[in-house]
Amino acid sequence: MIERRKYPRLDFNVVAEYEKVSPEKNAPASAQSKNIGAGGICIVSLDKIEVGDTLNLTFSIPSINEWINAKGVVVWVEEYQVGSTETSKAYDAGIEFTNIQDFDRDKISKFVRSGIE
Repeated sequence: MIERRKYPRLDFNVVAEYEKVSPEKNAPASAQSKNIGAGGICIVSLDKIEVGDTLNLTFSIPSINEWINAKGVVVWVEEYQVGSTETSKAYDAGIEFTNIQDFDRDKISKFVRSGIE
């Protein structure tokens, strides 16, 4: 399989807070991250997320102990069943950062490189 990502990714499990950007008020939600790169993050959520949703994200990288805030757009979603009922679903969502401070992108990039090397 050919890797199409511009930035390398690192498996990374941390709680990420997110809020959908929309005209109606949305409550913040929590998700687990699966991996991260300087260009985006993959999260697992129990709340429905759809391709094209814009999210405000907040998460921290343990070795840095600083919060990172970013805005991103959902570029892919994989829905799957969890638990024993048809209505119990989870969503893997790939989010491309669309608005992130350069110094935060650099922190993520250094973190990913340190985990790969």
